[in-house]
Amino acid sequence: MIPALVLLSCTKSKHEPIAYFTQEISPEGFMKVYKQISKNLEGKVGVMVHFDEEGNTYYVKPELFKNIVLDCQGTFIETNVLYKSLRQKTETHIALAKQHGFTYVPIDILDDKGELVIENVPGCKHFNKFYYGKKY
Repeated sequence: MIPALVLLSCTKSKHEPIAYFTQEISPEGFMKVYKQISKNLEGKVGVMVHFDEEGNTYYVKPELFKNIVLDCQGTFIETNVLYKSLRQKTETHIALAKQHGFTYVPIDILDDKGELVIENVPGCKHFNKFYYGKKY
């Protein structure tokens, strides 16, 4: 497997998202990719991350994208999991994230208030139901 960073730029337009790719796994490499989309950012910015499980080390280390998240004044976002884990409950999920070094911006667990179901979305070919965090 080749280590890589992929950023997706999603906009309110009807255009397809654009994927940006780098194999330079360093804060500088991540920043080069981020600079490609940063001029188009507006409003709140959520940075989707995987905080990993207790005892594991297979997550993207938070220092790799610290400059990006601080630059865009972002918030780390993730969702709770269904299986038995510290990531199953919001309080322990956030504590685990902080233990893994995700401490320099706020953390928002998107489904900590429940889920919102949206069905029959026009134009969707493969799914007829979507689940979102109830907060939003």
